[in-house]
Amino acid sequence: MKALLAMSPKLPQASDLKPFSKCLDFLKSDYNITWVDPLEKFKNLSYEEYTEYWKHKIHSWVESYDAFLGFSLGAILLQDNLNQFANRNKIIILFSPPSIIDEILKNKLSNVLSASRRGQTKQAIEMLHQYVFLETHTDYEKVRLEPWSVIASRVEFGLGYVLEREIPNSLKECETPVYQLVGEESRLVTKNNVFMTPKSTLQVVPNAGNRILEDNPAFSQAIVKEWLHVKP
Repeated sequence: MKALLAMSPKLPQASDLKPFSKCLDFLKSDYNITWVDPLEKFKNLSYEEYTEYWKHKIHSWVESYDAFLGFSLGAILLQDNLNQFANRNKIIILFSPPSIIDEILKNKLSNVLSASRRGQTKQAIEMLHQYVFLETHTDYEKVRLEPWSVIASRVEFGLGYVLEREIPNSLKECETPVYQLVGEESRLVTKNNVFMTPKSTLQVVPNAGNRILEDNPAFSQAIVKEWLHVKP
């Protein structure tokens, strides 16, 4: 069976990864899936050190997996390392990658970040969920397992990194094929935020917001299976 590595978005708490991971259950009969939390290590790291940490981690995985899927923060970490996949015949799929930070996206992420830094992390999460989910989400307090201080540190580092990140110059001429998806109705990452490398393929998913696989599973799963060469 083939192996697939999936990097999650900047989830508020590490325990959120388990329910989020269900979005790839439709691939379990064809792939052994390994999930990675992009915020598994960030404490006491500068943004530059964080970038280097993931550069080395991804390098160590290149030969071990047949496909790499990234969501949001996980997507831009994979994108920044596309050159490591050159001539390796790997399948790379990025979901809602916040690569180009225009004023609209900058204002939304900055508002969430500012609220958390003011000690209003619960309100910040609620604000973020309004952008991420098409439908009203349940009160986060009901599923909260970790202290607000831990959640705040994850949210603030993840958002801060996305806002401060600069697109590597090397990507402008990167010849590694990559597939990218964004939701047509997304209130967060849109096609305007996607950075198209020379061999990028972009799919705008109808009736979907930032959580593409959850919002329109029939359409998005079919596309992903096609790209991964999985029989319907």
